[in-house]
Amino acid sequence: DLLAWLPLIGVVMDLDIAPTSETQALAPEFRRTKLHEVVIRFLERTLRTPTALVFEDAHWMDDASTDLLRAIALHAATLPWYVLITRRDGEGRFRAPLEPHVATVPVEPLDAAAASELLRASTEDDPLPQHDLARGNPLYLRELVQAAREAGSVDDLPGSVEALVAAEIDRLSPAERAVLRQAAVLGTSFDADVVAALFEPGAAPTAETWRRLATFVVSDDATTY
Repeated sequence: DLLAWLPLIGVVMDLDIAPTSETQALAPEFRRTKLHEVVIRFLERTLRTPTALVFEDAHWMDDASTDLLRAIALHAATLPWYVLITRRDGEGRFRAPLEPHVATVPVEPLDAAAASELLRASTEDDPLPQHDLARGNPLYLRELVQAAREAGSVDDLPGSVEALVAAEIDRLSPAERAVLRQAAVLGTSFDADVVAALFEPGAAPTAETWRRLATFVVSDDATTY
C-alpha cells in the first residue's frame, strides 16, 4: 500500500524514483506532511523489534532533515525505538524533543589532557604547543601535526581548520586548483562528467587528476564524488 508513495521514500534515501500519479497530484503545501507520514509508516513496518536510531552531527542537518527527524522522534514514543542524537551545543536549528525515548549527546571539545592522549596514540609524541591542544578539535589537531611535520617546526602554523585546508589547496597546481574550485560550486557531491563539461576540450580533469585530489574529494563510484 506504500508503493504509490515510493518516490517520497526515495527522496529520503537519495534514490531517483519516477513520480507516480499520486505524488504528481500531491499539492506542494501537503508534500512535507505526506513525506513524514509515509517514511514513518515505512519504518514502522521494517523496524518491528527494539531498535536504536542514531543520528550523528545533527547540527549540520538542513531544514528538511531537521523536520523529518523531529517527526520520527516524536512518533517513536509509540514504538520500541530509542533515538540517540549527537550534536554540538549552540550550532544548528535542530533541538530534539524532550521525551524519555530521545537522548541528545553533546559533542564537546577535547580538553588538553584528552588532546595530548589522542596525539600520543596517533603519533607517539606530543609535538604541539599547549595552546593548540586546548582548541580541542580532533581533525584540527591531526592536521596541525601533519603541517608541523611538513614544515619541520611548529612556527607559523595555520590558526584554523579552514586555514589548514587553504594551505593544502595552495600547494596544488593551478590546473588542480581550478578543478577543485569548479567542483566546489556544484555542492558537497557532484558528477565528474559535469565538472569535465565546464572545461575546454583537453583541459578537463582526468582519472589521474581526481587521484591527485583524493585529499579533498572521495569517490562514490567511477564518476561520482
